[in-house]
Amino acid sequence: MPLGSLDWKKVYLHARFHRTLPLLSNSLHAFSEFSLPNGFKEKLSEKVRTETLKTAFLVRELHQIMQDLSDDGIKSLTLKGPALAQLGYGQLKLRPFIDVDLLIQRSDFSRARARLSSIGYRPFSKLTNLSTFHEQTYLWQTGQFQFHRARGFFNLDLHVKLLPPLFSFPVGFEELYDRSRSVTVSGASLKTFSDEDMLLILCFHLVKNRWEQLKHVCDISEFVQSAENLDWDLFFSSLERFRCTRISLVSLSIANHLLDMPLPPEALGYIRADARVQKITRRAVDFLPNRLESGPASFRERLRDTMTLLERPRDRARYLSVATFRRMSDFVGSE
Repeated sequence: MPLGSLDWKKVYLHARFHRTLPLLSNSLHAFSEFSLPNGFKEKLSEKVRTETLKTAFLVRELHQIMQDLSDDGIKSLTLKGPALAQLGYGQLKLRPFIDVDLLIQRSDFSRARARLSSIGYRPFSKLTNLSTFHEQTYLWQTGQFQFHRARGFFNLDLHVKLLPPLFSFPVGFEELYDRSRSVTVSGASLKTFSDEDMLLILCFHLVKNRWEQLKHVCDISEFVQSAENLDWDLFFSSLERFRCTRISLVSLSIANHLLDMPLPPEALGYIRADARVQKITRRAVDFLPNRLESGPASFRERLRDTMTLLERPRDRARYLSVATFRRMSDFVGSE
């Protein structure tokens, strides 16, 4: 399709929804000015510049937070955000973020909260006056706690679990930390996950969000193509050990189909051998490009696909019970 015949307003809306405006802007630099509506590139570039500026501030803030926590003996790992932008995309402007995410051990939460308070961070308003019981309940329900500083310019999601209770991530914090690595972002050294663990996290994240946004697919594709030291044998052996092969295969398959992400022959063989992975890949490939118009997936569709991907009976039981409880709570709350 010639560029001139595109509905550029629609292109912009789709890229904004899928949070891929920086990638669109970067790609359009290859095209001549006359091919695009007047002012379109400028509008896009200004949006990207604004996001990139805030991103640079967030990186420095994140580095300082991690240092402050470390001074108190609290281990932390940065989730996606600047680490993924550097490792996967090579530059911050292609993968901006509006807040920062840290993973800590659950047992360190109280000390981490006190340290954050000492440097000016406060819980979000909805979390300010929670009792100890309700605070612990909220942590169980979400696996994270939100803080802010400077009237919301700096927002921090402090995670005690990688995933909400619907899912059980198969690797504990200490094991993740022992395999962790440091990445330098804008001169700041940040502790993050090994290549194999990062890819596993990205795969779980795509499935958790049921491939609602193209950004999550781009994250997998860009990371896989940039991770020169990714050990595929180690990655696949860990999938078998933790029994989460299907979740990872469907995520890799979606990225392969939508973005032509290259995969090793072993991965392609696994995908072709699993009819359920192929079936869900087809659903995702049909669903994602039309997501903005069609709306989110229904509860039944989410339940069907996730139950198909979970391999361990206890994981299916966990997802079914928590999802049903949430569904009933939403129904009662709407009465």
